[in-house]
Formats: sequence, structure tokens, C-alpha cells
Amino acid sequence: MKERRKEIITTEILYWKTNKMLPPHYCDYLIALYNQGEETSEKIYKTKKQPSLLAKKNLSSLLFSITLLCLSILSLVAFNFTELSVILQTAFLSIFVVFLLIYGFKNKTTNILRHLLIVTAIFIILFQSVHMWESYFSDKLHVLFLLILTQCSAWMLMGLKFKIRYLLAAGVLGLLALIISFYQYFR
Repeated sequence: MKERRKEIITTEILYWKTNKMLPPHYCDYLIALYNQGEETSEKIYKTKKQPSLLAKKNLSSLLFSITLLCLSILSLVAFNFTELSVILQTAFLSIFVVFLLIYGFKNKTTNILRHLLIVTAIFIILFQSVHMWESYFSDKLHVLFLLILTQCSAWMLMGLKFKIRYLLAAGVLGLLALIISFYQYFR
């Protein structure tokens, strides 16, 4: 057997042994067979195990999920158990929403987590807008109508641009509800 071919086969068998793809005694037997009984040193193939691409992706997803969980808990504590000003609440929620949207649109795969993050982000923006309206403009209903009109329009545009049907539907339904409410209020 040619020397180069023997080296390639031996290296592959050592790879199997290192990564536990075959039991070690099988690998030792195959190495002895291909080397025709000669003693071979395992220094031909010395590598440390590298984490797979899937493991790296899972680790980054896990770290990001832990960060989102911590931010969620902080937002719950900040809004339910403290008296933060509306500006601080808005700043904190804006950071949280940015994280949600970045992660939601970064993952191009169609999975439930992506859509859940996007829906969570848009509803946080909606509720925070209503909260700001209550704090600053509660006597001016037209400001609330304008805020909701802006958000529903943004949902429709995002739905069209990113081809997300439920955002488009939510925008259209929100605009219909806004038109009906506007008609009922100013009648």
C-alpha cells in the first residue's frame, strides 16, 4: 500500500478514535492492520476537539435567551415595584425592544421564537405609547389616535417589507378598529 494512502487512512482512523466514533480497540486493530503490525505513534493526528457549529449556535442562542430573560425580569421589577419616571421606563423598554427586534429579525429561519419576539416587541411599543399618552397627553385624545395610526401603519409596512402576514393583518385590523373608534368618538 502506498505510504501516503496509509497515512490518510491512519489519520482518519485516529480521528474516529479521538471523537469516539468507533470503540478504541476497533481503532487500534484497524491501525495495526493498515500499518501491517508496525507500531504507530498517535502523534500523526493530535487535535483537540473543536466545538461544532451547532454547539456554537446553541450557546449563542442560550446566552441571548438568558439576557432576554434577565431583561424581562428587570422590566417586571422596574414597572411593578418601583416608581420610575416615564422617561426612564421608556428608555428601558426601548433597549428591551431593540434586543427583541434584533434577535427576531436576525434569525432568518421561520421558527416560533422569532415570531414571538417580534409580536412581543410590537406590543411593548404599543403599550408603552399608551402609557406615555396617559402620562403626558391624557386630555388630548387625538394624540392617542395619531400614535395608534402611526404604529398600525408601521406594522403594515413591516409586514409588507419582511413578508410577515400577521403584521400586515394586525396593521389593517388596527386601522379598521381605529377608524371605527374615531367615528364612534366624534359622532
